[in-house]
Amino acid sequence: MNYAYLSLGTNLFDKLRNLKYAIYKIGEFSKILEKSSVYETEPFGYEFQNTFLNMVVLIITNLKPIELLNEVKRIENLMGRKKFFKNAPRVIDIDILIFNDIELKTENLIIPHSSLYERKFFIIPLLEIFSKGYRSFNFDIKNCKFKDGWIGYKTKF
Repeated sequence: MNYAYLSLGTNLFDKLRNLKYAIYKIGEFSKILEKSSVYETEPFGYEFQNTFLNMVVLIITNLKPIELLNEVKRIENLMGRKKFFKNAPRVIDIDILIFNDIELKTENLIIPHSSLYERKFFIIPLLEIFSKGYRSFNFDIKNCKFKDGWIGYKTKF
């Protein structure tokens, strides 16, 4: 069994419904162990778009990292994700943040996620799950690099 932390984000259409449907689809190939709260966040990278809803889920899966990547990309495609430009609005974005305690670097997948320590919309929901007793030896809070501290994030639901 493999443990993975996945980040989910959406800023188009019915955002809460998008998150719920993505979790449902993830549950078809894994067991959802824990979910963070849903956070409303400002856009990252491209500012002229709607706010996002973001969260993190902890799953158990029999899939290997590349197989998991293929499955989350399949869900993104199924839900209508289009990549018009970097940081464009999206129906759903699913990122593998941590997979067991491995480090992996391929052309298509980097674990831990290459921006894990730079994006509060990854870190805050992840820390919420850690606060419930779950851990990863592949995460060190001392590596967090955001400049404006912990301000600016609010729980939506």
